[in-house]
Amino acid sequence: MAIIRVNTIRNGKKAIDYVLKEKKEKQNDVDRVLKASGYNVDADFAKEQISAVWDSFDVKANERIQMYQVIQSFSADELDYRKEEGIKKANAIGLELAKQLYKDRQVLVVTHGDGEGHKLHNHILVNAISAIDGRSLRDVTRTW
Repeated sequence: MAIIRVNTIRNGKKAIDYVLKEKKEKQNDVDRVLKASGYNVDADFAKEQISAVWDSFDVKANERIQMYQVIQSFSADELDYRKEEGIKKANAIGLELAKQLYKDRQVLVVTHGDGEGHKLHNHILVNAISAIDGRSLRDVTRTW
């Protein structure tokens, strides 16, 4: 069963840089970024596209919540980081969760397999600012 934790982020650019940090970097002999996808945003240009929304609504880093980070972790019994189908499935599960929970938001889903135990996990970064009207997302859920 996947475990999910939600955090607030006040510096969205820094969070995007962290999850996409040097796509070719290896940690514990595993590629850090195994797959990246986007919902209402292109994963390759997520930082620029999401930043444009903050700029257009004058949302400055460290002044307001810019993003929510959903961390979705899977057990090694569920999905294997060494198998392409496991990586694709983990990312697809994260993307589907984003579509269901954050229909009108820009969302970046990045699947990692690094860390102790090499358990697959998604970093789901949700733009707290609506690209449509600039309204802030209010989410008090912390874990599922």
